[in-house]
Amino acid sequence: MTPLQAQLLDLHSRIAVDDTDENALLRDKRDMVLQRLRDAGLSFRHFNQGSYATGTGIRPWDGDFDIDVGLIFDDASDDPRELKAAVYEAAGYRRQEAEWRRHCVRVPWRRAGEDLFHVDLALYRPSADPGAPLELAVGLPAGRPENVYWQPSDPKGLLRWVKESRRGPDGAQLRRVVRLLKRWKDLHFQSEGTARPPSVALTVAVACHLQPAPGDDAAAMESALAGMLAACVDQLAVPLPVAPRADLLGRMTPGQVQRLGAALRGLLRAVRAARRGDPHALLGRLDPDAEE
Repeated sequence: MTPLQAQLLDLHSRIAVDDTDENALLRDKRDMVLQRLRDAGLSFRHFNQGSYATGTGIRPWDGDFDIDVGLIFDDASDDPRELKAAVYEAAGYRRQEAEWRRHCVRVPWRRAGEDLFHVDLALYRPSADPGAPLELAVGLPAGRPENVYWQPSDPKGLLRWVKESRRGPDGAQLRRVVRLLKRWKDLHFQSEGTARPPSVALTVAVACHLQPAPGDDAAAMESALAGMLAACVDQLAVPLPVAPRADLLGRMTPGQVQRLGAALRGLLRAVRAARRGDPHALLGRLDPDAEE
């Protein structure tokens, strides 16, 4: 094992969230919120999505752990705000108010003003379209009519696609590279807003472009970054591999996408420098505590 690989594995072991106390606590928070909804008379089926479901979670740099949960309501009306309002009202508890977001309802836990955990509830209803078996509730309470709609979606299909992209040792390496890129994102992009690339975009890009390199995570990361950048002729894009097959960077402005592309090219140069014998070129971008 090379010294660089050993350092990357050490960093990964410090940031990864697997079946740990953090995940157990997230499950408890999730179950608590779901019970509130049931106690309010809401009927739904639930499934995990996001990094918790794909096994790519990390300990967030800002300390705000999260779990993403999909809820399927069979009897939702044509106005998604009606369902979101019902979930919003039921999810809050005492001084813990829920947050109505465009694509979900968030339930945060805070202590002394500090974010500790949050549960994001994505609300779906069944669809007759076999290519997009669900529809996601999108919109804000006072949103314009064109910004309030049911969006065709296949979140379970995405989970299957990610899990089937790599299995065995290749899958373990893919998950390590995704986690390392998420840590890079946490360190180099603000925690909120459209300038922050979505984690799902990094996950999909790695799953699409990573070339397995046994015992060499830096080489695997290089292949993923190079492939992601080479796939885009005019502007960086990460197409969703399932319905609605939109660009996962679509919420970012052109300028933000351009800056993301520049940052990824800088990271790719750092990976190549590390593989040539300068490990700090990469480790310094992934680990603030890395020593020269």
